[in-house]
Amino acid sequence: MFKQLFLAATLSTIFPNIGNAEVLEDFESYEIGTTITLFNCWGNAPTGTAEVVADPSNAKNKVLHVTISSWGTFVPVTLPEELLGKKLIESKDYVTFRIRRAANDANDYKKIQIYQDKALVYEDESYPHQGDKNAWQQRSYPLGDGSGVLGDGGGKILALGFNSDASEYYIDDITVKGKYDDYVTIDGTVTKDISKQNTSSSYETFSTPLRMLEGSNLILKTARYTYITSPIIGEGRIDIYGGGERTYLGGSDKKSPDWTEFKGDVHVWPYQNLSTSNGFYGLMWMHNGKTFNPDAAFNDMAEGKANYTLQHSRLTLHKGATLGAESGNRGIRIGHLETEEGSQIYGYVKANANNSSYYVVGYSNEDATLAGRISPVNDKLATLVGIVKEGLGTYRITGNTNVINGAVRVLEGRVLINNNAVEAKAQKLSGGIGTPESAETTGLYIMKNGIAGGTGNIAATTNVYGILQPGDDGISTLAIADYANNKGISLILRPTARIDCEIANAQSYDKVEVEGAVTYYNIDQEFAVSEQMPRLRIQLTKDADLHEGDEFTLFTSKSKTAYQNVEWDFDIIYPKAYTWKVEQKLTDDGFKVIARVTSLTYSGQGDVEDNDDKKEQEDDNGNLDIATEKQYNTPLRNYTDKQGTFVGTCVPVWSINVDDDNESRSALIAKEYNMVVCENEMKFDATEPNKGSFDYSNGDRLVNFANRHNMRVRGHALAWHSQVPAWLTSDGKKNSNNLSRQQLLDILHNHIKNVVTHWKGKVKEWDVANEVLDDNQQTIYSDPKGYDLRPSVWATGIGEDFLDSAFVWAHKYDPDAVLILNDYDVEAKGAGKSEALYNLAMRLRNDNIPIHGVGLQCHLDAGAKNIAEIDANIARFKEAGFECHITELDLGIDNASEENLQKQAETYYSLARVAMKHDNCKSLMIWGLSDDLTWRTGRKPLLFDSNLQKKPAYWGVHAALRQAAEAEASGIEEIGDGCLVMGDGSKAIYNLQGERVSALKKGKIYITNGKKYMY
Repeated sequence: MFKQLFLAATLSTIFPNIGNAEVLEDFESYEIGTTITLFNCWGNAPTGTAEVVADPSNAKNKVLHVTISSWGTFVPVTLPEELLGKKLIESKDYVTFRIRRAANDANDYKKIQIYQDKALVYEDESYPHQGDKNAWQQRSYPLGDGSGVLGDGGGKILALGFNSDASEYYIDDITVKGKYDDYVTIDGTVTKDISKQNTSSSYETFSTPLRMLEGSNLILKTARYTYITSPIIGEGRIDIYGGGERTYLGGSDKKSPDWTEFKGDVHVWPYQNLSTSNGFYGLMWMHNGKTFNPDAAFNDMAEGKANYTLQHSRLTLHKGATLGAESGNRGIRIGHLETEEGSQIYGYVKANANNSSYYVVGYSNEDATLAGRISPVNDKLATLVGIVKEGLGTYRITGNTNVINGAVRVLEGRVLINNNAVEAKAQKLSGGIGTPESAETTGLYIMKNGIAGGTGNIAATTNVYGILQPGDDGISTLAIADYANNKGISLILRPTARIDCEIANAQSYDKVEVEGAVTYYNIDQEFAVSEQMPRLRIQLTKDADLHEGDEFTLFTSKSKTAYQNVEWDFDIIYPKAYTWKVEQKLTDDGFKVIARVTSLTYSGQGDVEDNDDKKEQEDDNGNLDIATEKQYNTPLRNYTDKQGTFVGTCVPVWSINVDDDNESRSALIAKEYNMVVCENEMKFDATEPNKGSFDYSNGDRLVNFANRHNMRVRGHALAWHSQVPAWLTSDGKKNSNNLSRQQLLDILHNHIKNVVTHWKGKVKEWDVANEVLDDNQQTIYSDPKGYDLRPSVWATGIGEDFLDSAFVWAHKYDPDAVLILNDYDVEAKGAGKSEALYNLAMRLRNDNIPIHGVGLQCHLDAGAKNIAEIDANIARFKEAGFECHITELDLGIDNASEENLQKQAETYYSLARVAMKHDNCKSLMIWGLSDDLTWRTGRKPLLFDSNLQKKPAYWGVHAALRQAAEAEASGIEEIGDGCLVMGDGSKAIYNLQGERVSALKKGKIYITNGKKYMY
């Protein structure tokens, strides 16, 4: 049975913050009718009431009845001495309380916020639904990292509740607790049976926090519909018996439990005791609301866009059991995944289009076998399921009827396709990967640090940047062939591709047989054109026995082609034995690579070095001296005003009173920035909430504010899939109201006509189209000039030409406005989505569409390693004649440690320097004013903290703008690496003090040959 967790001193050492929960306020000590003064986080006079009353559901219990009518107004409780200041987060992890929305409570969608004094310690992401009215809800929220909280003697008040200008609710039992206070220990074998024959409207929830001791075993038998929400730490083994239909690893809020400190084994079994007729016995993942892009897998995982519940665990899926996922575009990271034959991996468990699930495996760096079937539900190809391999180790896929239509991507380590090719050919089976709808669709990506191959057949186009290896540590034939449909399958080789073929003797050697074309694309993984040829490496087994005249047909294909008809052949890498002749023959029968031993003596052919340069370029994040920079008090805009450039911020007009120039936030914006954009108030749902009925009031407020302070105004955004009113579409993607193509065109035309005309001459530039590119760019890998659009009501209901029309109409109604194509994850040259943005912009330009430039949103993290690629991206848009603006810059950090704040400052500095050095990048827009007003909850991504104090990030931007302004004023040229050469006496380099220097520092000015340069 369960054993209570003992709060021993040694346990506190292993798991910090184990202690007793502390009730801060339960209102029992107050008399009924007592009123409490509310707290406003901005220092304004709070408007509303808070009165102690009897619990509406239990007259013996006292609670606080709260009615608020101003933003930033919350319920305050006084912290005891032992929890003042940062002592709170040092000993406690969570705030819990009960809350009950009143029958008249307005607005179902709003945020919970928690402050310690005026420092924000928690806020909801976005604006979630806040639950039923007239029902008590138990809430638990994590405390922040203590940044912004005063030290000794400060942080005396904890204030919490709904942030709204119209809310009515009851609150009780406000408590703070340590992370592990409620955990129960499992020692030995424990069986928990919660199995019931439930329905989809009556889930069973298992929520007990557990600490698993080494060697322990929890056997959990689940109901037909179950939520597993228990946080779990420790080691041991968990056996989950899926009772049918839906056993979720997560709850009704779509969030997953925290198992990140569990490093044990999880086994999933089918449990048919309740019913034998269910279509699903196993485990489903909740999505956590994060959208995952497999082509940016490393970046997305680093930014928390995947499900990490089992990233440190070993998961085994047993015969008859199934894995599935919730809707959306989801990534699921599993440290180690084994599947038995007879098991099943699905993506989204409904056969709905535009949903995709990617299982990211290999984090544990171990070998594993995927013997179960992998496919979308009912093999419906519009729903994607894919595998992403990371880490070291080898994953073997042995199933023979897979439909991995979301592709296999080998980022690191090795994946071997070891299905039974003889059986697949005889029975026309789909094989280890499956057969896509189109022969052009890539089914296997071998990235430049990955290896793939095997003993079976690959029935989908294979795109090779890394290494292709026939066999499984032994001799074999690898077929690139579709036996199910008898289609020709292409093998695409990139400049960094290599095929490894091992030879034992004349009868036993590796072969690659392509039942289609082998095609060379001279474009590498970073989408740069390269002259490097793909390689074929000949290797010998340890017991190789070769003779003069032995001949080996290592590679065959039906044809040999190249992108843009580039001439190519394999570069052959020879072993350090024998003398070889290799022929690459193209005949009527196809293309062959034939190796022949011409002499038993070694010729030296193998001495040639393999051109396999994997050197990674290190980005320079600048040389920022914050202490020195603080000597300058000039506001940011003073520097950009002098250069005719812009530094700006987005303004949430709902929370910043831009009508009052003396309000602290408004005054700060006017002082520091010369450009503004509405966060939401110019979007479709705000400006046209009802069809044909327009509301410009809040947008006008910001325009008027900008006029008073000589600011440029950006317009955001005319055509977008998000924040579109319900009268038009239910979710931004579907044409849910069955509007005709012409009706949708008329709606878009009328919207752009009215909005652009209203602000003509006042809004200087528009994001005409926002986020129109799909996160998963497939086309570009087969068509380097291609791109994939995101499904949206516009793209689906009208077609791609909605873009052309939107730009034409925007230009028609304001010919002087700058028109921008804006998107995210497009910042760095060499990323798939970035290339797609370039291709789309070029297509519009070539079709004479009035587009002036592109916007790089730059929602990044501090320490971004792709500054050089962002620099190169802006430069290539300049070369193509496009403006290239940074439109939504913010840099997230995990916590406000000194190291992270410094890293954030350096990255802001580097990005601002890059922007200011390009004359086609005239604006640097920061997406938010202060860390309490950001959509990236808890990531503290902006220049000012919640108290409007300048962060190191501010000084990073300040230094970059100041240096750019000073360089322009003095005629100083900014140059990069290699432009100033040290040690050449004819080109001696001096600092501004006239001293000769032997080393250069970023951001400093130097003199050589009478001319000034900024390095």
